[in-house]
Amino acid sequence: MVQETKELVQEKVAPEETTKKTVGFPVDIYTGKNAYYLEASLPGATQESIEVTIDHEKRLVIQGSVKDDKTPEVKPVYKEFETYNYKRAFHIDDKIDINQIDAAYKEGILSITLPLAEPVTKKIEVKTGA
Repeated sequence: MVQETKELVQEKVAPEETTKKTVGFPVDIYTGKNAYYLEASLPGATQESIEVTIDHEKRLVIQGSVKDDKTPEVKPVYKEFETYNYKRAFHIDDKIDINQIDAAYKEGILSITLPLAEPVTKKIEVKTGA
């Protein structure tokens, strides 16, 4: 199962990006026979700016950024568009095979496949003795 974390995941931001605000983004999560599927809307982000990681607390962390691509010679007269960072985190349970997670980005949509792990049965040898 995939469950969004309640707290905002703390992030380290490069010094030149400290003025950017961090925003969430909409996601849809679907379940299938062998996997969960997560689709996230990250408009304005590039494939290079998106990072998907599993942290030490088994959270799927999705980060990205929107950058201002204007040249230094161009000065805004009036500006409503903002540059910002995206960030959300989701707890994933042991049913997910974290070594097989796959992600793709196309036309502003990040698609992540979270395959279910194969059930493992292990026989425990019973020994004699104390």
